[in-house]
Amino acid sequence: SPESLVYSNLDIGNRLGVSVVEMDLLSSLGDEWGWGVLVLREEPLQHLKRPVLTGMRLGYRMDAIDWVFEKSPALEACDVPCFANASVGDAVSSLLQEWCPRVRHLSVQRPHLGYRGGGVMSVMEKIPEQRLESLYFQGYINEWPLQLELTLSRHTETLREIRFVLCRRANSSTLKTILTSCQALVYLEIQGTHLSTIHLSLEDAIESEWVCHNLEHLHIAVDMGQHEVSCFSSSFSSSQTRKAPGGSMVLKFTEDDQEADEDELVYWESVETFYRTIGSLTRLSILNLKLFSFDSHVKELEYTSTTIPALSTLGDGALHRPEAVTSMGQKEVEFMVEHWPHLELLEFLPTCHDKKISGLSKEEVILP
Repeated sequence: SPESLVYSNLDIGNRLGVSVVEMDLLSSLGDEWGWGVLVLREEPLQHLKRPVLTGMRLGYRMDAIDWVFEKSPALEACDVPCFANASVGDAVSSLLQEWCPRVRHLSVQRPHLGYRGGGVMSVMEKIPEQRLESLYFQGYINEWPLQLELTLSRHTETLREIRFVLCRRANSSTLKTILTSCQALVYLEIQGTHLSTIHLSLEDAIESEWVCHNLEHLHIAVDMGQHEVSCFSSSFSSSQTRKAPGGSMVLKFTEDDQEADEDELVYWESVETFYRTIGSLTRLSILNLKLFSFDSHVKELEYTSTTIPALSTLGDGALHRPEAVTSMGQKEVEFMVEHWPHLELLEFLPTCHDKKISGLSKEEVILP
């Protein structure tokens, strides 16, 4: 008996007006009826751990898939399909709870356009506490953030992998919940095409202690706060920060040469706390950290916009000396060799790299 099986055309009985029991009679027609040879299997698949249900634009009806789960008592991983309506999702969740008690890996890999994730939410709620080990969601849209956070909180001791691929929207509070409660987490990936809709805010990043000390793979976007740039000049300019009422922290660059005030210190202390938190993840082997910020008009800023203005006008005389050019980067490399002994890949991004959008390929989740 196989451990993985792909089911397709499970709704052909509905489209032809026949029941699943009657479809075996059609096999006598061979390929003349257009759907190939059908064989009705009565006994359960005792070793099947992962069925894959191909996508359907209108979603699955209950009578098209209930028998799949009833015949799979050893199921450990479930690729949750789109359902025809919410009642189907609730019914399938109850079936999984009754017939497939070993399920601990959930994924949504083939959602139709506009899928809100109600089906997988229903399934997650029915899985016994501290059982779920991995969650993979393609095209997550953040329809029920509070429900997701409450559901994740039921599996904080067992969840090892969370991946939101091609994510369209995710609340900062959801990311904070994951980082501050999922103790067993090893792999966290929240990636999408628009960082502004899937980010973790700096405030949420440092508000509570991260408990995922065994994290090995981290891929997230972080909003470093709103920046207001009044103007640029070649003279030295200091910066000050303020907290917008009900909003994120603001870093403001001004022309005034003044002492750093309390708000400015709070901001940079927050930045230091965040980086120290990242640095405390001693088992981290892959870090994909995307940082960004906005101006007061909610326009994403280039990294050059948030530097001290005078620094952007300074020349580097060392570039014209051969002895300096040949040793450029030597100190940095020595630091990496000493402090990052297991480093295997380091990528330096070119200027304006954020303007180049590369095509994203569909990723497949690998489950036991």
